[in-house]
Amino acid sequence: MEVSLRLAGSGDLQAVYEIRRAAILGISSAEFSPAELQAWADKRSPEYFLPMLEQRLLVIAEREGAAIAWGV
Repeated sequence: MEVSLRLAGSGDLQAVYEIRRAAILGISSAEFSPAELQAWADKRSPEYFLPMLEQRLLVIAEREGAAIAWGV
């Protein structure tokens, strides 16, 4: 399956938020309690990423039309 990259648009803020949240909550570590991971995941809102989007710094990786990753 091919992965494509593109600049993020305003409709991508929720996907960026959800990808970050899933990555944090997927950490399996003895260093963090579930409550700590939850607090970390909840620390940012989708709007937190708006300045990066406006500066055209966010890139979205897509597979079959779905956002699967992002980067700055």
